[in-house]
Amino acid sequence: MFKGELLTGDTLSRLSELNTYLFYTDTYKFPILLKNRLHYFRGIITTTERVEPYIRMNASKVITLRWACDPHFHRPISSAKLYDVSFVGTFYPNRWKTMRKLKVKPHVFGSLWFLKVGHHHPPVYGEDYVSVINSTKVNLNIHHPVDLTADSPNMRTFEVAGSGGFLLTERMDCLGKLFRRIETYSGVEELNEKIEYYLRDDKEREEIALGLREDCLERHTYLHRAQELMRLV
Repeated sequence: MFKGELLTGDTLSRLSELNTYLFYTDTYKFPILLKNRLHYFRGIITTTERVEPYIRMNASKVITLRWACDPHFHRPISSAKLYDVSFVGTFYPNRWKTMRKLKVKPHVFGSLWFLKVGHHHPPVYGEDYVSVINSTKVNLNIHHPVDLTADSPNMRTFEVAGSGGFLLTERMDCLGKLFRRIETYSGVEELNEKIEYYLRDDKEREEIALGLREDCLERHTYLHRAQELMRLV
């Protein structure tokens, strides 16, 4: 894993002598960092199955490895539901555009929110992050647009699920293969309808959250990913 703009050709050439794989987590966000560089690596490890862009950039091998959770850290904890809707993350314009149209004002935990929306709080990390997930009825997930193009669920998808939180995220083709049941939306109108529905129905919301946690324990921990990586490399 690297910050591509800081690596010189000489450094990359030395890395190539070590038979190195590149773990690149930004899917297609910064292609200029990858252009004319992938041939230095034995292969690239990415979080999407849509690997054609890497092949076009002359990657020798592409391995798909999704994000996951740490079940000992991302876990259910006893907590009162303090927030109807919350979002934890950095400002992106598309996130602001979506949340400003919500009928229920979200609680936003994050940095760089120059354009305000809902109730704002400082960023949360570690145990505070897990606490917010467990204190929220509807954990909202809004991806970077490039992640949607890549069909690549972000870390928050697995971390909320692993923490036993109820997740409402954008529709992606791969989600049906990763989770037995996960609630998704396409467009603000559907998002508002589902927020309203799941704020009313505690029982169904909690059943879905429990199922997400079970899926993570069975298939989406970092131990699963490490085992998969050892098999593929």
